[in-house]
Amino acid sequence: IREKVLKYLMVRRTRTEITKYFAEDLASQKLRFPDIEKPEAAFYELNDKEDIVFTKTIELIAKKFKYSRYTPMLYYKGELDDRHSVELAQRNMGKFMKILLIKRLESSFHAFRNSLGRFIHSYESFISEVDNGNVYVSKKYINKIFELLADDNDDAVEMLINEGKAERLPSKDFRDEFRKDLQSDLDILKEIHQLWNGVNRDPKLLSFIDKLSANPILKKNKLIVFTESKETAEYLAKNIDEKFPNETLCFTGSSSALVREQVIENFDARARFPKDDFRILICTEILAEGVNLHRSNVVINYDLP
Repeated sequence: IREKVLKYLMVRRTRTEITKYFAEDLASQKLRFPDIEKPEAAFYELNDKEDIVFTKTIELIAKKFKYSRYTPMLYYKGELDDRHSVELAQRNMGKFMKILLIKRLESSFHAFRNSLGRFIHSYESFISEVDNGNVYVSKKYINKIFELLADDNDDAVEMLINEGKAERLPSKDFRDEFRKDLQSDLDILKEIHQLWNGVNRDPKLLSFIDKLSANPILKKNKLIVFTESKETAEYLAKNIDEKFPNETLCFTGSSSALVREQVIENFDARARFPKDDFRILICTEILAEGVNLHRSNVVINYDLP
């Protein structure tokens, strides 16, 4: 199909296509694509106490926690136009919130603690309303929430849910298990919070800063550090700046146009007025749209992609 049909209809310009079919052109113009090294895994080690807390946390949020706050319609006794679709959407919402929490834990202990605090506050507010006779259901915003989750915009999802942009239904229209599961979830969140009170180290950050200090490639080159969490990005920037003062720039969804301009000046090879004020760029993937960062040839995924 490619040879008999597609090549007469469309122009393909992948790197593989160019190197395969235009090798002579490349050679005559003395052009070549850079060779990309295979990703190199960086490991960090939990001490015995951190290992127990981490393992227990995963067990609780993956197996015991019911995410009932985010799946109220699974407990609804009233009439629904399309119960199957509504319940499927609610189950998916529960899964997404589980993924969000686990991703935060993997991103940084700092981001996880913050998310944990927000979850506890959200549950307490929700239970208080249930006891006052009200259950808020965000049916109207379910598609918006999925859209934000697809874009890894976890912060906006939490904001939308916590803002209570939802329909109000009477508590009596929900099965008794709903209130029990809400309380069970809140108890688990508080148990996890108690577990993390004893964790004072951040082994991932310590290991990362150690590598930045010791690895010859990371010591000299311009670096791009990606994370999915805005809170992890800001936390990293603060801690790396303490170790390497005035070398770090941080860009997230809440950064100003001025910071974006600094990113372009320092990391875009096509910048009109290139500068060399910053060597390390820490950013969320929001920056990947419309900005080239070609002056760096080292990319670090702080979260597991």
